[in-house]
Amino acid sequence: MNKRKTLCLLILLPLLVSCKNKELIIPNVDVLNKTINLPTKPVYNEGAIRVENGHDVLDIYELSDFHGAVNFDQDGKNLGLSRLASYLNKKRNENPGGTIVVSSGDMFQGSCESNLTRGYLVNYSMNYMGFDAMAVGNHEFDWGEEWLKRNAELKYNNWSTPMLASNVVYKTTSERPSYLKGSTTIERGQYKIGIVGSIGSGLTKSILASSIEPFKFTDEATAVNSEVANLKLDGCDAVIWNSHNSGKYLGPISQNVNDVDVCFGGHAHTNFVSRPANGIKIVATQNNGSSIAHATIELNQITKAVEKTTVEYLEFNQLGVSSLEEDQGVNSIMSQYNSDIDEVKNIKLGRAKGELKRDEELVNMSTKSMFEAAKDFVSKNPSYGIDPNDIIAAYHNGNGGVRAKISKGKIYYRDIYQSFPFDNEIVLAKVTPSKLSLALRGYNIYHEVKSVYDLDSTKEYYVVLNDFIATGDKLRYEEDELVRTGIILRDELASFVYKQGKIKPEKFSNSSIQFNQF
Repeated sequence: MNKRKTLCLLILLPLLVSCKNKELIIPNVDVLNKTINLPTKPVYNEGAIRVENGHDVLDIYELSDFHGAVNFDQDGKNLGLSRLASYLNKKRNENPGGTIVVSSGDMFQGSCESNLTRGYLVNYSMNYMGFDAMAVGNHEFDWGEEWLKRNAELKYNNWSTPMLASNVVYKTTSERPSYLKGSTTIERGQYKIGIVGSIGSGLTKSILASSIEPFKFTDEATAVNSEVANLKLDGCDAVIWNSHNSGKYLGPISQNVNDVDVCFGGHAHTNFVSRPANGIKIVATQNNGSSIAHATIELNQITKAVEKTTVEYLEFNQLGVSSLEEDQGVNSIMSQYNSDIDEVKNIKLGRAKGELKRDEELVNMSTKSMFEAAKDFVSKNPSYGIDPNDIIAAYHNGNGGVRAKISKGKIYYRDIYQSFPFDNEIVLAKVTPSKLSLALRGYNIYHEVKSVYDLDSTKEYYVVLNDFIATGDKLRYEEDELVRTGIILRDELASFVYKQGKIKPEKFSNSSIQFNQF
Protein backbone atom coordinates (compact mmCIF):
# COMPACT_ATOMS: atom_id res chain seq x y z
CA MET A 1 0.00 0.00 0.00
CA ASN A 2 1.48 3.39 -0.94
CA LYS A 3 1.92 6.26 1.49
CA ARG A 4 -0.96 8.28 0.01
CA LYS A 5 -3.51 5.46 0.55
CA THR A 6 -2.17 4.86 4.06
CA LEU A 7 -2.53 8.55 4.90
CA CYS A 8 -6.12 8.61 3.60
CA LEU A 9 -7.02 5.60 5.73
CA LEU A 10 -5.46 7.16 8.81
CA ILE A 11 -7.53 10.31 8.25
CA LEU A 12 -10.78 8.44 7.58
CA LEU A 13 -10.49 5.82 10.32
CA PRO A 14 -11.37 8.13 13.26
CA LEU A 15 -14.33 9.46 11.27
CA LEU A 16 -15.57 5.95 10.54
CA VAL A 17 -15.22 4.94 14.18
CA SER A 18 -17.01 8.04 15.44
CA CYS A 19 -19.89 7.47 12.99
CA LYS A 20 -20.15 3.86 14.08
CA ASN A 21 -20.26 4.75 17.77
CA LYS A 22 -22.41 7.87 17.72
CA GLU A 23 -25.81 7.66 19.37
CA LEU A 24 -29.06 7.97 17.48
CA ILE A 25 -30.99 11.03 18.60
CA ILE A 26 -34.75 11.00 17.93
CA PRO A 27 -36.44 14.39 18.50
CA ASN A 28 -39.91 14.72 20.00
CA VAL A 29 -42.95 16.41 18.48
CA ASP A 30 -44.31 18.89 21.03
CA VAL A 31 -47.98 18.15 20.38
CA LEU A 32 -49.52 20.08 23.26
CA ASN A 33 -47.69 23.33 22.58
CA LYS A 34 -48.19 23.35 18.83
CA THR A 35 -50.85 25.74 17.54
CA ILE A 36 -52.85 24.49 14.58
CA ASN A 37 -54.79 26.99 12.48
CA LEU A 38 -57.92 24.97 11.84
CA PRO A 39 -59.52 25.47 8.42
CA THR A 40 -63.17 26.46 8.35
CA LYS A 41 -65.23 23.35 8.74
CA PRO A 42 -67.73 22.77 5.90
CA VAL A 43 -71.44 22.88 6.71
CA TYR A 44 -72.81 19.36 6.65
CA ASN A 45 -76.27 17.76 6.78
CA GLU A 46 -78.17 20.56 5.10
CA GLY A 47 -80.54 19.76 2.27
CA ALA A 48 -82.99 17.03 1.39
CA ILE A 49 -82.90 13.43 2.50
CA ARG A 50 -82.65 10.97 -0.34
CA VAL A 51 -85.98 9.35 -1.21
CA GLU A 52 -86.29 5.88 -2.70
CA ASN A 53 -89.53 3.96 -3.34
CA GLY A 54 -91.43 6.44 -1.22
CA HIS A 55 -89.11 6.02 1.78
CA ASP A 56 -86.61 8.42 3.31
CA VAL A 57 -83.17 6.81 3.18
CA LEU A 58 -80.28 7.31 5.58
CA ASP A 59 -76.84 6.49 4.18
CA ILE A 60 -74.34 5.53 6.87
CA TYR A 61 -70.62 5.25 6.11
CA GLU A 62 -68.28 3.63 8.60
CA LEU A 63 -64.52 3.31 8.94
CA SER A 64 -62.66 1.34 11.58
CA ASP A 65 -59.10 0.24 12.29
CA PHE A 66 -57.68 3.13 10.29
CA HIS A 67 -54.51 2.93 12.42
CA GLY A 68 -53.29 6.38 11.47
CA ALA A 69 -52.86 5.52 7.75
CA VAL A 70 -52.90 9.22 6.87
CA ASN A 71 -51.20 9.02 3.46
CA PHE A 72 -52.71 7.82 0.20
CA ASP A 73 -51.06 4.62 -1.02
CA GLN A 74 -52.35 3.18 -4.30
CA ASP A 75 -50.27 0.00 -4.03
CA GLY A 76 -50.97 -0.54 -0.35
CA LYS A 77 -54.65 0.29 -0.87
CA ASN A 78 -54.65 2.99 1.80
CA LEU A 79 -57.18 5.71 0.99
CA GLY A 80 -55.51 8.32 3.21
CA LEU A 81 -57.15 11.20 5.06
CA SER A 82 -57.37 13.69 2.20
CA ARG A 83 -59.08 11.34 -0.25
CA LEU A 84 -61.26 9.94 2.51
CA ALA A 85 -62.60 13.47 3.00
CA SER A 86 -63.24 13.79 -0.74
CA TYR A 87 -65.01 10.44 -0.82
CA LEU A 88 -67.30 11.40 2.07
CA ASN A 89 -68.05 14.76 0.43
CA LYS A 90 -69.00 12.95 -2.76
CA LYS A 91 -71.38 10.68 -0.86
CA ARG A 92 -72.90 13.58 1.06
CA ASN A 93 -73.70 15.25 -2.24
CA GLU A 94 -75.76 12.17 -3.13
CA ASN A 95 -77.74 12.46 0.12
CA PRO A 96 -77.16 15.95 1.58
CA GLY A 97 -79.62 15.68 4.44
CA GLY A 98 -79.38 11.99 5.20
CA THR A 99 -75.70 11.01 5.42
CA ILE A 100 -74.11 9.78 8.66
CA VAL A 101 -70.39 9.07 9.23
CA VAL A 102 -69.17 6.90 12.12
CA SER A 103 -66.17 4.85 13.25
CA SER A 104 -65.78 1.63 15.22
CA GLY A 105 -62.40 2.52 16.71
CA ASP A 106 -58.63 2.04 16.44
CA MET A 107 -58.31 5.23 14.44
CA PHE A 108 -55.18 6.86 15.89
CA GLN A 109 -52.48 4.31 16.71
CA GLY A 110 -50.36 2.76 14.00
CA SER A 111 -48.33 5.16 11.85
CA CYS A 112 -45.40 7.44 12.46
CA GLU A 113 -47.46 10.52 11.50
CA SER A 114 -50.36 9.76 13.81
CA ASN A 115 -48.35 8.35 16.72
CA LEU A 116 -45.93 11.27 16.84
CA THR A 117 -48.93 13.63 17.12
CA ARG A 118 -50.60 11.30 19.64
CA GLY A 119 -53.65 11.01 17.36
CA TYR A 120 -54.27 14.75 17.03
CA LEU A 121 -53.57 14.78 13.28
CA VAL A 122 -56.21 12.11 12.62
CA ASN A 123 -58.57 13.47 15.28
CA TYR A 124 -58.59 17.02 13.90
CA SER A 125 -59.14 15.61 10.41
CA MET A 126 -62.05 13.44 11.57
CA ASN A 127 -63.64 16.46 13.22
CA TYR A 128 -63.16 18.49 10.04
CA MET A 129 -64.81 15.67 8.04
CA GLY A 130 -67.81 15.69 10.33
CA PHE A 131 -67.64 12.24 11.91
CA ASP A 132 -70.80 11.93 13.99
CA ALA A 133 -69.40 9.47 16.54
CA MET A 134 -66.59 7.02 17.18
CA ALA A 135 -66.52 3.87 19.29
CA VAL A 136 -63.38 3.42 21.38
CA GLY A 137 -61.07 0.62 20.21
CA ASN A 138 -58.40 -1.21 22.15
CA HIS A 139 -55.59 0.88 20.64
CA GLU A 140 -57.18 4.12 21.84
CA PHE A 141 -55.88 3.01 25.27
CA ASP A 142 -52.28 2.50 24.13
CA TRP A 143 -50.99 5.86 25.34
CA GLY A 144 -52.76 5.64 28.70
CA GLU A 145 -55.77 7.41 30.13
CA GLU A 146 -54.25 10.89 29.81
CA TRP A 147 -54.20 10.71 26.01
CA LEU A 148 -57.50 8.86 25.79
CA LYS A 149 -59.05 11.78 27.65
CA ARG A 150 -57.19 14.40 25.60
CA ASN A 151 -58.41 12.89 22.32
CA ALA A 152 -61.96 12.53 23.62
CA GLU A 153 -62.00 16.21 24.57
CA LEU A 154 -60.05 17.60 21.60
CA LYS A 155 -62.07 20.50 20.22
CA TYR A 156 -62.45 21.61 16.65
CA ASN A 157 -63.58 25.12 17.50
CA ASN A 158 -66.54 24.19 19.74
CA TRP A 159 -67.07 20.65 18.48
CA SER A 160 -65.48 17.30 19.22
CA THR A 161 -66.43 13.90 17.83
CA PRO A 162 -68.16 11.95 20.64
CA MET A 163 -66.11 8.94 21.74
CA LEU A 164 -68.45 6.14 22.76
CA ALA A 165 -67.73 3.29 25.16
CA SER A 166 -70.91 2.09 26.83
CA ASN A 167 -69.19 -0.80 28.62
CA VAL A 168 -65.99 0.90 29.81
CA VAL A 169 -66.10 1.80 33.51
CA TYR A 170 -63.70 2.47 36.36
CA LYS A 171 -62.95 -0.58 38.49
CA THR A 172 -63.35 1.37 41.71
CA THR A 173 -66.69 3.05 41.03
CA SER A 174 -68.24 1.10 38.12
CA GLU A 175 -68.93 4.51 36.59
CA ARG A 176 -68.05 5.47 33.04
CA PRO A 177 -65.32 8.14 32.68
CA SER A 178 -66.92 11.57 32.25
CA TYR A 179 -65.09 12.20 28.98
CA LEU A 180 -66.59 9.09 27.34
CA LYS A 181 -70.23 8.58 26.42
CA GLY A 182 -72.28 5.44 26.14
CA SER A 183 -74.29 6.84 23.24
CA THR A 184 -75.19 10.02 21.42
CA THR A 185 -78.08 11.30 19.31
CA ILE A 186 -78.13 13.16 16.02
CA GLU A 187 -80.91 14.49 13.81
CA ARG A 188 -81.46 14.11 10.10
CA GLY A 189 -84.54 15.94 8.86
CA GLN A 190 -87.52 14.85 10.97
CA TYR A 191 -85.68 11.81 12.34
CA LYS A 192 -83.73 11.33 15.55
CA ILE A 193 -81.00 8.69 15.33
CA GLY A 194 -79.22 7.10 18.25
CA ILE A 195 -75.63 5.88 18.05
CA VAL A 196 -74.29 3.56 20.74
CA GLY A 197 -70.67 2.45 21.04
CA SER A 198 -68.97 -0.46 22.79
CA ILE A 199 -65.80 -2.53 22.86
CA GLY A 200 -65.45 -6.30 23.07
CA SER A 201 -65.40 -7.21 26.75
CA GLY A 202 -62.59 -9.70 26.13
CA LEU A 203 -60.24 -7.20 24.48
CA THR A 204 -58.45 -6.28 27.70
CA LYS A 205 -55.87 -8.93 26.75
CA SER A 206 -55.11 -6.93 23.58
CA ILE A 207 -54.06 -3.86 25.59
CA LEU A 208 -50.97 -3.14 27.68
CA ALA A 209 -52.06 -3.95 31.22
CA SER A 210 -50.79 -0.69 32.73
CA SER A 211 -52.75 1.34 30.16
CA ILE A 212 -56.10 -0.04 31.29
CA GLU A 213 -55.29 -0.55 34.96
CA PRO A 214 -58.09 1.84 36.08
CA PHE A 215 -60.73 0.27 33.82
CA LYS A 216 -62.83 -2.79 33.33
CA PHE A 217 -64.90 -3.76 30.28
CA THR A 218 -68.35 -4.97 31.29
CA ASP A 219 -70.65 -7.32 29.39
CA GLU A 220 -71.17 -5.76 25.96
CA ALA A 221 -74.79 -6.83 25.32
CA THR A 222 -75.94 -5.64 28.73
CA ALA A 223 -74.34 -2.23 28.33
CA VAL A 224 -75.64 -1.77 24.77
CA ASN A 225 -79.19 -2.74 25.77
CA SER A 226 -79.14 -0.18 28.57
CA GLU A 227 -78.09 2.59 26.18
CA VAL A 228 -80.56 1.53 23.49
CA ALA A 229 -83.44 1.57 25.99
CA ASN A 230 -82.54 5.16 26.93
CA LEU A 231 -82.26 6.16 23.27
CA LYS A 232 -85.71 4.77 22.56
CA LEU A 233 -87.14 6.62 25.56
CA ASP A 234 -85.55 9.72 24.14
CA GLY A 235 -87.56 9.24 20.95
CA CYS A 236 -84.96 7.82 18.58
CA ASP A 237 -86.44 6.46 15.38
CA ALA A 238 -83.40 4.35 14.46
CA VAL A 239 -80.37 3.06 16.35
CA ILE A 240 -76.84 2.42 15.03
CA TRP A 241 -74.45 0.25 17.04
CA ASN A 242 -70.70 0.68 16.61
CA SER A 243 -68.70 -2.08 18.27
CA HIS A 244 -64.97 -2.56 18.36
CA ASN A 245 -65.38 -6.29 18.23
CA SER A 246 -64.91 -8.94 15.58
CA GLY A 247 -67.89 -9.60 13.34
CA LYS A 248 -67.90 -13.32 14.13
CA TYR A 249 -68.35 -12.57 17.83
CA LEU A 250 -70.98 -9.90 17.26
CA GLY A 251 -73.37 -12.45 15.77
CA PRO A 252 -73.80 -14.38 19.04
CA ILE A 253 -73.68 -11.20 21.13
CA SER A 254 -76.39 -9.53 19.05
CA GLN A 255 -78.77 -12.38 19.88
CA ASN A 256 -79.08 -10.66 23.26
CA VAL A 257 -79.34 -7.08 21.93
CA ASN A 258 -82.69 -5.48 21.11
CA ASP A 259 -83.95 -2.58 18.99
CA VAL A 260 -80.75 -2.00 17.01
CA ASP A 261 -81.11 -1.51 13.25
CA VAL A 262 -77.54 -1.97 12.07
CA CYS A 263 -74.22 -2.93 13.69
CA PHE A 264 -70.71 -2.03 12.51
CA GLY A 265 -67.86 -4.20 13.80
CA GLY A 266 -64.09 -3.76 13.97
CA HIS A 267 -60.84 -5.13 15.37
CA ALA A 268 -60.46 -8.17 13.08
CA HIS A 269 -59.30 -6.23 9.97
CA THR A 270 -61.58 -8.38 7.83
CA ASN A 271 -64.39 -7.60 5.41
CA PHE A 272 -67.45 -9.27 6.86
CA VAL A 273 -71.21 -9.31 6.36
CA SER A 274 -73.34 -11.55 8.55
CA ARG A 275 -76.78 -12.97 8.22
CA PRO A 276 -79.19 -10.90 10.31
CA ALA A 277 -78.98 -11.93 13.97
CA ASN A 278 -81.97 -10.97 16.08
CA GLY A 279 -82.93 -8.69 13.21
CA ILE A 280 -79.58 -6.86 13.31
CA LYS A 281 -77.45 -6.71 10.18
CA ILE A 282 -73.72 -6.68 10.90
CA VAL A 283 -70.90 -5.44 8.66
CA ALA A 284 -67.17 -4.94 9.22
CA THR A 285 -64.22 -3.92 7.06
CA GLN A 286 -60.50 -4.23 6.57
CA ASN A 287 -57.94 -1.89 8.12
CA ASN A 288 -56.03 1.25 7.07
CA GLY A 289 -58.86 2.68 5.00
CA SER A 290 -58.65 -0.11 2.42
CA SER A 291 -62.41 -0.60 2.61
CA ILE A 292 -65.43 1.32 3.92
CA ALA A 293 -68.70 -0.04 5.29
CA HIS A 294 -71.99 1.31 3.97
CA ALA A 295 -75.47 0.77 5.35
CA THR A 296 -78.86 2.18 4.41
CA ILE A 297 -81.88 2.58 6.64
CA GLU A 298 -85.22 3.14 4.92
CA LEU A 299 -87.84 4.93 7.02
CA ASN A 300 -91.59 5.32 6.59
CA GLN A 301 -92.19 9.00 5.94
CA ILE A 302 -95.41 9.01 7.98
CA THR A 303 -94.82 6.60 10.88
CA LYS A 304 -91.02 7.07 10.96
CA ALA A 305 -90.67 3.30 11.38
CA VAL A 306 -87.60 1.51 10.01
CA GLU A 307 -88.84 -0.70 7.21
CA LYS A 308 -85.64 -1.94 5.61
CA THR A 309 -81.88 -1.99 6.19
CA THR A 310 -79.06 -3.03 3.88
CA VAL A 311 -75.32 -3.44 4.55
CA GLU A 312 -72.25 -3.83 2.35
CA TYR A 313 -68.52 -3.24 2.39
CA LEU A 314 -66.87 -1.26 -0.37
CA GLU A 315 -63.35 -2.37 -1.22
CA PHE A 316 -60.57 -0.06 -2.34
CA ASN A 317 -61.18 -0.63 -6.05
CA GLN A 318 -64.88 0.21 -5.58
CA LEU A 319 -64.24 3.65 -4.05
CA GLY A 320 -63.50 5.43 -7.32
CA VAL A 321 -60.06 6.46 -6.13
CA SER A 322 -58.94 7.78 -9.52
CA SER A 323 -61.68 10.42 -9.46
CA LEU A 324 -61.01 11.59 -5.91
CA GLU A 325 -59.12 14.83 -5.50
CA GLU A 326 -57.26 15.79 -2.35
CA ASP A 327 -59.27 17.80 0.16
CA GLN A 328 -57.52 21.10 0.82
CA GLY A 329 -58.89 21.46 4.34
CA VAL A 330 -57.40 18.15 5.43
CA ASN A 331 -54.19 18.99 3.55
CA SER A 332 -53.97 22.21 5.55
CA ILE A 333 -54.14 20.29 8.83
CA MET A 334 -51.58 17.76 7.66
CA SER A 335 -49.17 20.35 6.30
CA GLN A 336 -48.98 22.14 9.64
CA TYR A 337 -47.62 18.99 11.26
CA ASN A 338 -45.40 17.93 8.36
CA SER A 339 -42.21 19.79 9.26
CA ASP A 340 -42.19 18.35 12.79
CA ILE A 341 -43.08 14.85 11.59
CA ASP A 342 -40.62 14.85 8.68
CA GLU A 343 -37.73 15.73 10.98
CA VAL A 344 -38.34 12.48 12.80
CA LYS A 345 -39.66 10.04 10.22
CA ASN A 346 -37.03 10.86 7.60
CA ILE A 347 -34.03 10.03 9.80
CA LYS A 348 -31.94 7.65 7.71
CA LEU A 349 -30.88 4.64 9.75
CA GLY A 350 -29.20 2.29 7.30
CA ARG A 351 -29.80 0.01 4.36
CA ALA A 352 -31.41 -3.41 3.98
CA LYS A 353 -29.51 -5.59 1.54
CA GLY A 354 -32.71 -7.58 0.98
CA GLU A 355 -36.29 -7.76 2.19
CA LEU A 356 -36.75 -8.06 5.96
CA LYS A 357 -39.82 -10.17 6.64
CA ARG A 358 -41.93 -9.31 9.66
CA ASP A 359 -42.14 -12.90 10.98
CA GLU A 360 -38.47 -13.75 10.51
CA GLU A 361 -35.66 -11.22 10.00
CA LEU A 362 -37.41 -8.28 11.67
CA VAL A 363 -38.57 -10.12 14.77
CA ASN A 364 -35.20 -11.90 15.09
CA MET A 365 -33.30 -8.64 14.78
CA SER A 366 -35.60 -6.97 17.28
CA THR A 367 -35.23 -9.80 19.79
CA LYS A 368 -31.45 -9.74 19.50
CA SER A 369 -31.37 -5.95 19.94
CA MET A 370 -33.53 -6.29 23.09
CA PHE A 371 -31.11 -8.86 24.49
CA GLU A 372 -28.08 -6.65 23.90
CA ALA A 373 -29.84 -3.53 25.20
CA ALA A 374 -30.77 -5.27 28.47
CA LYS A 375 -27.22 -6.46 29.06
CA ASP A 376 -25.90 -2.96 28.40
CA PHE A 377 -28.55 -1.47 30.72
CA VAL A 378 -27.65 -3.59 33.75
CA SER A 379 -23.94 -3.03 33.10
CA LYS A 380 -24.48 0.72 33.28
CA ASN A 381 -26.85 0.47 36.25
CA PRO A 382 -25.11 -1.73 38.86
CA SER A 383 -27.56 -0.58 41.55
CA TYR A 384 -30.02 -3.19 40.24
CA GLY A 385 -27.60 -5.90 41.32
CA ILE A 386 -28.03 -7.90 38.10
CA ASP A 387 -25.06 -9.71 36.57
CA PRO A 388 -25.26 -9.29 32.77
CA ASN A 389 -24.30 -12.96 32.47
CA ASP A 390 -27.52 -13.89 34.29
CA ILE A 391 -29.58 -12.51 31.39
CA ILE A 392 -30.07 -15.67 29.39
CA ALA A 393 -32.78 -15.02 26.80
CA ALA A 394 -34.98 -12.44 25.11
CA TYR A 395 -38.33 -13.09 23.54
CA HIS A 396 -40.87 -11.24 21.47
CA ASN A 397 -44.48 -11.61 20.30
CA GLY A 398 -43.54 -11.60 16.65
CA ASN A 399 -46.97 -12.49 15.35
CA GLY A 400 -48.72 -9.40 16.72
CA GLY A 401 -45.84 -7.15 17.71
CA VAL A 402 -44.43 -6.68 14.20
CA ARG A 403 -46.90 -5.13 11.76
CA ALA A 404 -45.09 -4.72 8.42
CA LYS A 405 -42.09 -5.93 6.46
CA ILE A 406 -39.23 -3.65 5.41
CA SER A 407 -38.29 -3.71 1.73
CA LYS A 408 -34.81 -3.84 0.28
CA GLY A 409 -33.08 -0.45 0.20
CA LYS A 410 -32.70 2.51 2.52
CA ILE A 411 -34.20 2.16 5.99
CA TYR A 412 -35.70 5.26 7.56
CA TYR A 413 -37.13 5.72 11.03
CA ARG A 414 -40.61 5.75 9.48
CA ASP A 415 -40.02 2.18 8.27
CA ILE A 416 -39.17 0.97 11.77
CA TYR A 417 -42.22 2.84 13.06
CA GLN A 418 -44.50 1.19 10.52
CA SER A 419 -43.25 -2.23 11.59
CA PHE A 420 -43.17 -1.49 15.32
CA PRO A 421 -45.90 1.11 16.00
CA PHE A 422 -46.35 0.34 19.69
CA ASP A 423 -44.57 2.14 22.52
CA ASN A 424 -43.62 -1.10 24.26
CA GLU A 425 -40.87 -0.84 26.86
CA ILE A 426 -38.04 -3.36 27.29
CA VAL A 427 -38.24 -5.00 30.72
CA LEU A 428 -36.49 -7.81 32.59
CA ALA A 429 -38.17 -10.54 34.61
CA LYS A 430 -36.84 -13.33 36.81
CA VAL A 431 -37.28 -16.92 35.78
CA THR A 432 -36.07 -20.29 37.08
CA PRO A 433 -34.62 -22.88 34.67
CA SER A 434 -37.47 -25.29 35.44
CA LYS A 435 -40.04 -22.75 34.23
CA LEU A 436 -38.01 -21.33 31.38
CA SER A 437 -39.27 -23.52 28.53
CA LEU A 438 -42.87 -23.08 29.67
CA ALA A 439 -42.51 -19.29 29.93
CA LEU A 440 -40.98 -19.01 26.46
CA ARG A 441 -43.33 -21.37 24.67
CA GLY A 442 -44.96 -19.79 21.63
CA TYR A 443 -42.64 -16.76 21.43
CA ASN A 444 -39.74 -15.75 19.19
CA ILE A 445 -36.61 -16.34 21.24
CA TYR A 446 -33.00 -15.20 21.15
CA HIS A 447 -30.53 -16.83 23.53
CA GLU A 448 -26.85 -17.62 23.88
CA VAL A 449 -27.22 -20.63 26.16
CA LYS A 450 -27.14 -23.95 24.32
CA SER A 451 -29.51 -25.77 26.63
CA VAL A 452 -31.57 -25.22 29.73
CA TYR A 453 -29.53 -28.04 31.24
CA ASP A 454 -26.45 -25.80 31.16
CA LEU A 455 -28.07 -23.56 33.79
CA ASP A 456 -27.85 -23.90 37.56
CA SER A 457 -31.22 -25.36 38.57
CA THR A 458 -31.00 -23.73 42.02
CA LYS A 459 -30.50 -20.22 40.65
CA GLU A 460 -32.82 -17.52 39.29
CA TYR A 461 -32.01 -15.90 35.95
CA TYR A 462 -33.44 -13.00 33.93
CA VAL A 463 -35.22 -12.93 30.61
CA VAL A 464 -35.82 -9.87 28.44
CA LEU A 465 -39.25 -9.10 27.02
CA ASN A 466 -41.55 -6.18 26.36
CA ASP A 467 -44.01 -4.95 28.94
CA PHE A 468 -47.04 -5.97 26.85
CA ILE A 469 -46.02 -9.63 26.99
CA ALA A 470 -44.81 -9.43 30.57
CA THR A 471 -48.05 -8.10 32.02
CA GLY A 472 -50.33 -9.83 29.55
CA ASP A 473 -52.84 -12.57 30.00
CA LYS A 474 -50.33 -15.41 29.62
CA LEU A 475 -47.42 -14.43 31.88
CA ARG A 476 -49.13 -11.93 34.20
CA TYR A 477 -46.04 -10.50 35.87
CA GLU A 478 -46.83 -7.90 38.51
CA GLU A 479 -45.08 -4.52 38.30
CA ASP A 480 -42.90 -5.24 41.35
CA GLU A 481 -41.60 -8.37 39.60
CA LEU A 482 -40.22 -6.40 36.64
CA VAL A 483 -37.16 -4.26 36.06
CA ARG A 484 -38.16 -1.44 33.74
CA THR A 485 -35.38 -0.11 31.55
CA GLY A 486 -37.18 2.94 30.19
CA ILE A 487 -36.05 1.84 26.70
CA ILE A 488 -38.72 1.78 23.99
CA LEU A 489 -38.34 -1.39 21.92
CA ARG A 490 -38.89 0.41 18.61
CA ASP A 491 -36.27 3.05 19.32
CA GLU A 492 -33.74 0.46 20.45
CA LEU A 493 -34.20 -1.39 17.16
CA ALA A 494 -33.80 1.89 15.26
CA SER A 495 -30.55 2.49 17.15
CA PHE A 496 -29.45 -1.07 16.41
CA VAL A 497 -30.00 -0.55 12.68
CA TYR A 498 -28.26 2.84 12.85
CA LYS A 499 -25.15 1.29 14.40
CA GLN A 500 -25.13 -1.72 12.07
CA GLY A 501 -25.50 0.45 8.96
CA LYS A 502 -26.04 -2.35 6.46
CA ILE A 503 -28.49 -5.11 7.35
CA LYS A 504 -27.97 -8.45 5.65
CA PRO A 505 -31.18 -10.53 5.85
CA GLU A 506 -29.27 -13.81 6.01
CA LYS A 507 -27.63 -12.66 9.25
CA PHE A 508 -31.05 -12.65 10.94
CA SER A 509 -32.69 -15.62 9.28
CA ASN A 510 -34.06 -18.45 11.41
CA SER A 511 -31.23 -20.70 10.26
CA SER A 512 -28.42 -18.36 11.30
CA ILE A 513 -29.61 -16.76 14.52
CA GLN A 514 -29.83 -18.47 17.91
CA PHE A 515 -33.58 -18.47 17.66
CA ASN A 516 -35.33 -21.57 18.91
CA GLN A 517 -36.53 -23.39 21.99
CA PHE A 518 -33.97 -24.51 24.54
